[in-house]
Amino acid sequence: MNSVFPEKIKLDLLLHTAVDHVKAQGVGIGILQQARCAKTCDLMPGLLPTEERKYGITRANFQTENVKTRERAELLAILHALGLASSTIKERCPPDVKLRTIRIFCEHPSVIYTVEHHLRYSPESFGDEVSGNDRAMIKRVVQAIQKLERRSFEVFLTIANMEDCAQKKVCLAARQRGRFACRQRRRLQHARERVSTVVRRTLENENSTEALVEGVQELKLAH
Repeated sequence: MNSVFPEKIKLDLLLHTAVDHVKAQGVGIGILQQARCAKTCDLMPGLLPTEERKYGITRANFQTENVKTRERAELLAILHALGLASSTIKERCPPDVKLRTIRIFCEHPSVIYTVEHHLRYSPESFGDEVSGNDRAMIKRVVQAIQKLERRSFEVFLTIANMEDCAQKKVCLAARQRGRFACRQRRRLQHARERVSTVVRRTLENENSTEALVEGVQELKLAH
């Protein structure tokens, strides 16, 4: 007797990304993941809940995260979106659901063109990138996409519709995180200025107990 298995529901993963980049200040990244029926294009939050991710990067971590330029910050946003999609597939996908495609919405077409170019012509094309930091970030994105494609998933990068409600929401999240990162940077800068002032006053008043007490108090405030 043949067993009849119900057909799995085919869903597409939609990942909206947004970046708030303030040069030499801070970066905010927002990601919103939704599931859409592959046949009707209706959102299916009941089968796969909507998920949101927010990241804030201060200037002190620009080098570590490799986000000195806006383009690299957008590549990092794509990388985080791919990571979220991978973890969803591995850990949160119900057994009666089959994910077919992963579609990532990006704000700038130049970033999409760059990634698609290297997907087509890598690894030879990596040598076309003059900046080693650009090349490193592009490599990470391309390798993450190729890893999903080897598992039979289709990955698409699409220009975001800035009037879409989901995109507006993720832009707001990115802006909030970005501005928070900027404020953190300014607070650190002010703290360093206070410490410098304390050291200078203490050196100018070596024999002054009052200056030393004031210095200790200001150092406490700075931290």
